[in-house]
Amino acid sequence: MPAFEEVKDIDQLEYEGKTWNGLIGRTLAMRPGGPFCGRFLAHYSTLLIVGKSLFVHGGVRQENLSNGIEDIVMYNREVSQWVKGLCEDYDPPYIVTSGGHGIKNTAVTWNREYGLYKNIPCDSLANTLEKVKCSRMMIGHTIQGPLGINAVCKGAVVRIDVGMSKGCGNREPQALEILDDERLNVISRKGTKPLDVTAASTALDPPSDPNEDTSVNTTGTRMKITPSK
Repeated sequence: MPAFEEVKDIDQLEYEGKTWNGLIGRTLAMRPGGPFCGRFLAHYSTLLIVGKSLFVHGGVRQENLSNGIEDIVMYNREVSQWVKGLCEDYDPPYIVTSGGHGIKNTAVTWNREYGLYKNIPCDSLANTLEKVKCSRMMIGHTIQGPLGINAVCKGAVVRIDVGMSKGCGNREPQALEILDDERLNVISRKGTKPLDVTAASTALDPPSDPNEDTSVNTTGTRMKITPSK
C-alpha cells in the first residue's frame, strides 16, 4: 500500500486537529483497492432485487435498465471491479457518476428525482420496474426529514432515508418491515403502522422544518484518490 505522501491531491485536505489521522486512515482504507473496500464493500450489490422490490441508493431511470436484469448484473460487476481497484484507469463506472449535479444527476447512486416532494417521474417508472419484474423501488439518499419513511407513485417508490445519523438531522430512527413481499410497515419507537401507499407524485407536503435541507452540495470538488496497487 502506498505511503501517505503518494496519495494524489493529499494537499487539498485541510488540517482538522485530532481528526486528521482518522481522516487520512479512512481515505487510505476506503479508496478503490484499499483494505476495507476489498474485504467488505466489493462484495455488496449496487442494485439488488429481493422479491418484488428493487433496492438502489438513489434511483433508477428507464434508460438505466434497457436490457433489464442483464444491466443489473453488468452494473454490479463493474462497480465491484472498480471498488477492488481492478479498473485500468481507476475511474468509477459511468452508472455511478453520470449526469451533472443535484437532482439532474442520473447515476443510480446520486439520482434524487424520486426523493423529491413533487414532480416525481411516476409515469415512466412502471415500464422501468416491469423490465426487472419488480413492483416497487426502495431508495435512500434523499433525506425525507419530518415525513419519515413514505411512499409515492401509489407505492411504486418507497423512500426510507429519515436522516437519523447526527450528521444528517439526528432524527428518530425508523425501519421498514416487508411481510410476505406484500405488506409494508413502518417501525419506530412509537410502534408499528402500515405504510401509506396511496400518495401520488405530488400529494406530499414539503417538510415544515425551516432548517430541513435536502439539497446537494454542488460547489465542492472531489479529491481523486489513487487506488492501492
